[in-house]
Amino acid sequence: MTAGTPKLDRHDLLTTAELARRWRLAPRTLQRWRDFSFGPAWMRLGGRIYYRLSDVEAFEARQSFTPE
Repeated sequence: MTAGTPKLDRHDLLTTAELARRWRLAPRTLQRWRDFSFGPAWMRLGGRIYYRLSDVEAFEARQSFTPE
């Protein structure tokens, strides 16, 4: 890890199941989104998929809509 790389805390990472519960989606929906490069950034660590909470929150902010 370099000096500029932030340390990951387990509480900063969500599994596919945790994110699916947060958004009330089927985990398979998130799998399809990854296949089509849609949704928040994700990473594979030790064969498992994780989402950084900061990436999830940024994606949520980009999806918000305010009618004119």
